[in-house]
Amino acid sequence: IPVNDRARYWLGKAYLMAGYKEFTIKEWEKIVRFDQADILLKQKLKELYTESFLENKIPVSSNTLFVFLKYLYAFPGITGIETDSDNNIYLSSFLKNLIEIRSPNFLAEQSVGVSKPMDIAIEKDWLAVSSFGDDSVYVYDRKSLKKIETIGEFGIKEGQFSGPEGLCFSKNLLYVSDSGNNRIQVFRLGGAKPELYMVFGKKGKEAGNFNRPVDIAYYQDKLYVLDFGNQRIQIFDLSGNYLD
Repeated sequence: IPVNDRARYWLGKAYLMAGYKEFTIKEWEKIVRFDQADILLKQKLKELYTESFLENKIPVSSNTLFVFLKYLYAFPGITGIETDSDNNIYLSSFLKNLIEIRSPNFLAEQSVGVSKPMDIAIEKDWLAVSSFGDDSVYVYDRKSLKKIETIGEFGIKEGQFSGPEGLCFSKNLLYVSDSGNNRIQVFRLGGAKPELYMVFGKKGKEAGNFNRPVDIAYYQDKLYVLDFGNQRIQIFDLSGNYLD
């Protein structure tokens, strides 16, 4: 740690010994921001985040909470995090084979058993979960946690999956990154049964093709696909047309 940051570290430690965690966090965050922190300091800061959050000493918005949780759970086992309109927190625990639902204060409330859950997406009262173990996507009623739909099974045909991972919603359309089949599959919800609406992408290095697409996100009427095997993020419109 450089001299100036070393001074910040000891100042933060003095604040901590005096009981002022908020000031400690501010000083140590400055070290992290300039990428000068070692693993030990980052671990100490993470512990302070956790303590302060659970003690409700740091007011957080839902967006800040989401970022905090992404940081807190950046380790193997937790593969997806989502929040709902009530600021409840949903965690997909790949190692525990569970979807954990926690209150805004992060207290454990409910859980749902899912084989190797990879990701979570929420729209209205739909809770969608991708099951890597079952090669399926499950849709639950968000409030009752009753399973209302099972989408897909193992296979290479349209409507089937080989390792579904990332999920996102755009209104009633559910986008699924079908990683093993190197494509994105889109399903329309809200009818009598989920309807396969669209499929785009195939294996390849060319623009618009994929090599293990592991995640997908919706933002400002565009789709962002993490094309892991090709080490890039590709951008599409909502109809699956390649943009960038």
